[in-house]
Amino acid sequence: MVETQNGVSVITGYAHPGIIKIVNTIRKSFPNKNIYTVLGSFHLMDTDKAAVYEAADEFKKTGVQKIGATHCSGPNAEEIFRDRYKNNFINVEVGQALVI
Repeated sequence: MVETQNGVSVITGYAHPGIIKIVNTIRKSFPNKNIYTVLGSFHLMDTDKAAVYEAADEFKKTGVQKIGATHCSGPNAEEIFRDRYKNNFINVEVGQALVI
């Protein structure tokens, strides 16, 4: 987690506990901070599309502004989050520098 002028940015490796659980834990720990960006592996590779839609909707509902699904998030997650976030979906690639 990184605090920026835009809010909190969450960067995950493998989100084995569940990406929603991780984001909700951070929200509870920092109730006065908005979560601006969530980047990384969401560990949704083998998750059915309905659960991925639920995760994307939960992110939108809690005010996450930008999203970047990587690695074992899976192609369904990338497609669904890209659709939900449009221009606020971040393509994260190896060696890329990001300003958050």
